[in-house]
Formats: sequence, C-alpha cells, structure tokens
Amino acid sequence: MAQSEHKHRLAGGGTPSSAKIQSQTTGKQVTVTDISYVDEDGHAYEYPVFSKTRDFASAITLLAANGTQVTAPTHPATPLTPAPHYGYQGNWSISWKQGTGTNEQNATLSWKQTGYLPNPERQGPLVPNTLWGSFSDIRAIQNLMDVNVNGADYQRGFWVSGLANFLHKSGSATKRKFRHNSAGYVLGVFAHTPADDIFSAAFCQLFGKDKDYLVAKNNAHIYAGSIYYQHTSFWSAWENLLQNTIGAQAPLVLNAQLTYSHTSNDMKTNMTTKYAPRNVVYPEIKGDWGNDCFGIELGAVVPIESQYSSLFDIYSPFLKFQLVHAHQEDFKENSSTEGRYFESSNLTNLSMPIGVKFERFSENDRASYNLTLAYAPDIARSNPDCASSLLVSPTTAVWLTKASNLARQAFIVRAGNYLSLSSNFEIFSQFGFELRGSSRTYNVDLGSKIQF
Repeated sequence: MAQSEHKHRLAGGGTPSSAKIQSQTTGKQVTVTDISYVDEDGHAYEYPVFSKTRDFASAITLLAANGTQVTAPTHPATPLTPAPHYGYQGNWSISWKQGTGTNEQNATLSWKQTGYLPNPERQGPLVPNTLWGSFSDIRAIQNLMDVNVNGADYQRGFWVSGLANFLHKSGSATKRKFRHNSAGYVLGVFAHTPADDIFSAAFCQLFGKDKDYLVAKNNAHIYAGSIYYQHTSFWSAWENLLQNTIGAQAPLVLNAQLTYSHTSNDMKTNMTTKYAPRNVVYPEIKGDWGNDCFGIELGAVVPIESQYSSLFDIYSPFLKFQLVHAHQEDFKENSSTEGRYFESSNLTNLSMPIGVKFERFSENDRASYNLTLAYAPDIARSNPDCASSLLVSPTTAVWLTKASNLARQAFIVRAGNYLSLSSNFEIFSQFGFELRGSSRTYNVDLGSKIQF
C-alpha cells in the first residue's frame, strides 16, 4: 500500500499544476491522507487567474494498480483559507470523483474568490495625497498675496515674486510618508480704490514634484490665479469698544481673498519584484490626471501701535477663516496591463488661524521687519480617499486608497522684511514655517513691487 500526504503547488501563471500519484508496484493500492496547498514564492495570488471563482478539474489524479482500490482523503468540513497574503483573497475546497475504474480517483479543486488585498506597491496613496499638495500650494499663494498688500503704500503698480513651497509628511505604521515640493513665479497688479481700499490680482505658475518614498513619483504643473480685496474701517462703534477694553484706538482691517489652481499631474510607478510572483518583472506604469483647488479666505486684523516695546512698533492681532476645497479627477493607467483605475476624490478643509503680527520700522520708514505667530486649528474637514481597482480585474480587484492626512492643528511662524530702494520700488522677502503633529511645511518668497 502506498500512503502519502500530498502538497499541491501553484505553478507559473497561478494555475495549479496537475498532479498524478500512481502505484508503480503490481497489487499495491494508493491511499492519500491529506491535501495541502503550497504557494512556494508567497506571491502566486497576484495572478489574475484567481480574480474570479472557478474550478480546476482533474487537478489531482490518484491511480492504483489494477484490481486494487484508491483511498482519497475525506472532504474537509470547511473550505481551506490560505495563509495571510497580498493579492486575490479566497478559499479552496476539493471534491473527488471516481475515474474510469475503482482504482482511479480524480480531484476537482474549487477556488472561491472573496476579495482583494493590494500589496503596498499597488495601493497608490500618492494619488489622493496630491490633494494635500494642492492644499499647501493654495495656502502659500494666499500668504504671498497678503505679503504683497502689506508692503509699501503705493497707489497702483505691479509686483513679481518667486515662490517655493515644501511639504513633508511623516509616515506611520499604517500611513505612508510623502513629500510635495513646488516652485515658480507670481505676477500681480494692485491698486487703491477711490475709497482707499486695496485691490490686488495675481497669476501664478508653479512646477511641482511629489513622491511616496516607495515606487511612485509625480511631476506637477500648476497654474493659479488669485484676487484680494482689503477694506479699512474706522467704524466709531468699533473704536469706542477698543478704547474701552484696551485703551487704544486702531482701525479694523477686513480682507477677502479667492484663489483657484489647476494642477496637471504625470505619475510614474515602478514596482519592484518584492511582491511579484516568481520570474515576473513589472513594466513602468504611467498615469495622468488633473486636480482643481479653490481657496476662500476671510480675515480681520487690528493694527495697534505699541508705545512700550523697543522690539516692535505695531502689533496686529488677527483672525482668519480659510476654506479650501480640492478635487482629484478619476483616471486610468492605460500604459500597462498592470495599470489601475482611480476614482475621483475630494479634500475639504476649514481652518481658523488666530495669532498676532509684530512689526518694526526703521527711522525713515524705508525698511521694516515683521514676525507672525499663529495657531491654526482645522475646525472642519473631509479627508480624501478614492476607490481603486486593477484594469485587468475591474470588478474583483477593488480597494480603497486613503491619503496620509495632515494633523488637524498647526503652529505657524513667519518672518519677513520690506526694503524701499526708491519712492517707487520696494523689495520684500518672507520665510514661513508650519508645524503639525506629523508634517512640516516651509515657504520662501522673494519679490519686488513697483509703483507707476
């Protein structure tokens, strides 16, 4: 009697290889006590053959000598679930059927597909994370508009500035780190209205790069536009309130800003062989899509002259409401059979920066420096995520791609200076730093303002 435990291996392409156990000795019967399933390289369930429920007929043949019988193992009471793995999820069951005689048994292996678990290289979190890049760029542009308006008090003119923005998001056990860098230029015009309010409009072009520190990199081309309006109020009721509370007089400066940006993304993914089945090398995967982002800012500032400090001449408490909504378009990576489909996703964030700005002027008022300290909680937010799937299995290889979201509280420090080189020409610069629980953002601006 030949007795054995059979290990059934998954062959190339993910198809279970046919196995035949046969008695080589006359008069000997065959008995198999158990069947086990072996994924030799640990990644066979990445094959599309497991993307749907199916049967593998005659996967095992037991053949004993003539005149003897075959003893097959009893059917398991429950289907067998493979060890934890990436790729297609499911379970196995087996059924035996007599062959041409009593000395032959054939097994049909049945695979029931139940889901899909993408390996880290397939997940694609950089796609929704680009919305945080758009969010960061909008905030940088809004800040630059504010920097320009608060410089020299020219009647009308234009301004130009370079802008660089760097966002670094740390990773965690469940979220992948990423970074977004962008740099470019801003061209703007400004004017005082007849009521002595200030209006400014600007156009911006940035070039950005994103990476997830694993397999994906993205090149971004950003166009943006912004309009800014500032009104200074000398409302008597406000002045009386300020005089009665802090014993000072100061105007109430209100501002509003609307900013829009469009980002063209071009992402490349180069998966390694770490999660690939044996002898499989993945090609480069390319995908492109657009992000649209809107930013609205409403603010109030109270510039108060300081008579007791030698470090600054004016301190300006302020409160802002900043609403940003970013939309990521859906797209397909059609460059490869390993491509994915990403549905659209959205990011909405409402923050309320509150802080104070300190300013010091030179004796002739031709130069100044400033320092801003602020706390900015995000009081309402909808984090981005998108449904994703493999193009080769659009209905069965489906998962949810989540972004690596920023913490909801930020501490902001900004330092800048202005220098008038003539009565019609001013240069300015500013450095900004935003610290969150798991991210850091840096902004650098350098520009000039000309009156005509």
